[in-house]
Amino acid sequence: MNGIAVKAPGSCGELVQGELDGVRFHVSCPIDRYSRATIGPDARGRDIAMLGAKSEAALDAVVGKGRRDSIAHLIRLESELSSGVGMARSTADIGAIATAAALASGRRYTQLQLARLAV
Repeated sequence: MNGIAVKAPGSCGELVQGELDGVRFHVSCPIDRYSRATIGPDARGRDIAMLGAKSEAALDAVVGKGRRDSIAHLIRLESELSSGVGMARSTADIGAIATAAALASGRRYTQLQLARLAV
């Protein structure tokens, strides 16, 4: 497997959210702070438990539980985003992990597929 590195931006939180004509919406704005997922021999990953439940679930959805354990030691997830303060850290973590895992498996996700996986 070649090394894969993906970064996903956090956001400034909800600028506007609500419902219009029966359609729910949520508008946010990306910021210049990122979560970064690296998968490959040089990643020197941490224990899979360090990913967090949401990122681990995203990884499972992409590669499957059976394969997850075989690549867990090749994964590193780092973030410049704080948790629990409206910077969308878990969403950025999920996006980075899922995209990196998909690329490492030879697949590409569309934005819609990635959004569905994150939800």
